[in-house]
Amino acid sequence: ERLGKYKIIPNGFDVDSVKIRTAPVLDKEVHILGLANLAYWHGFDRIITGMARYTGPYKIVFHLAGGTGNEEIEKLRNLASDLGVIDNVIFYEPLYGEKLNEIFDECHVAAGSLGIHRIGLQNGSVLKLREYCSRGIPFFYAYYDENFKNFIFSTKISADETPVDINLICKFLEEVYSKNNHVHKMREYAEK
Repeated sequence: ERLGKYKIIPNGFDVDSVKIRTAPVLDKEVHILGLANLAYWHGFDRIITGMARYTGPYKIVFHLAGGTGNEEIEKLRNLASDLGVIDNVIFYEPLYGEKLNEIFDECHVAAGSLGIHRIGLQNGSVLKLREYCSRGIPFFYAYYDENFKNFIFSTKISADETPVDINLICKFLEEVYSKNNHVHKMREYAEK
């Protein structure tokens, strides 16, 4: 059946429901945001493992904001401790309002789901990416999303169990930060 003038969209997000962020300067540190009600399909263990392997010039700090999913939080805390990066992983209680806005202003890049292959999915239309785009924070993720397939302010990584290549994320960020006004361009894209 033809839908005529209608277009099917995978998922929607109210752009006006979130504040556009103020991007931090990219200098000696890279702050990564992981925002989720934590579960194993978010794959944030891949970031922690990647941090442990990273030997590049930046200090990497992973902000795990969500505060729910106690079993997964414990696993991630133990992994970070075992791999010697616990001092660079910050765990937060659930954040809302101004506190949540502040964390977006502090972070350079955000992680989408990095493990939905663990539950048998290859495609997604995750609301979190739409929020990231609306706020103007570059992001990376590990699945196919029609809305971001050629989006220069995001990068898709492999949908498997390999550690996140932090060098690749840093290069991506340097590229994004070399463009003028990425925050507002992302917001405009979200609005369209």
